[in-house]
Amino acid sequence: MHNLIQLVDVYPYRYFGEELQFLLLKRAPGRIYEGQWRMVGGKVAGGEHRGNAALRELHEELGTEPLRFWAVPAVNHFYDAQADEFRLVAAFAAELQENCTITLNHEHIDFRWVSEGDAGKMLIWPEQIKMIGYISAILIKNEIPDVWIISNHDQQR
Repeated sequence: MHNLIQLVDVYPYRYFGEELQFLLLKRAPGRIYEGQWRMVGGKVAGGEHRGNAALRELHEELGTEPLRFWAVPAVNHFYDAQADEFRLVAAFAAELQENCTITLNHEHIDFRWVSEGDAGKMLIWPEQIKMIGYISAILIKNEIPDVWIISNHDQQR
C-alpha cells in the first residue's frame, strides 16, 4: 500500500530577550495525538509545495505570520505501523515576534513557550526532540544560509 501522504512540521520559536524559546501546542481531545505536546504540523494538499503547506499550517493553527521562515536541513522520519508506511516529514522553523498573539484553532487546547531542555521533556517523539536540538544549534551559531530561508522579514540578530 502506497498512499503517498506528504507531511510537514513547523517548529515556531522566539527570542524572549536573549533566551531562545520554542512554542509547543497541546493536542485537543478527539484529535490525532490527543493530549500530546507537539509543534505545528499537517498534511500537504495535492500539488502544494511543502514550504507553502508549512506556512498555511502555521497560519491555520496559530493565526500568525513568521518574521523569518526557513527549511531545516534535516527530516523527521518515523514508521506508521497502522498504514505500514515510512513517513518522511519536511521540517521548517518559524521565528515569531517576542510578543506575538497566538490564536489556537480547534486542533489544540493550550500552548507554552519553553526552553530547548523543557521541550525535550514534554515531547514524546524522539525525532521531534532531535529536531528542536538541530534548530537550536543552528540558531546558536546564527548561521542560516540563504538557500534555507524561504521568507525573511526580520532584522538579522
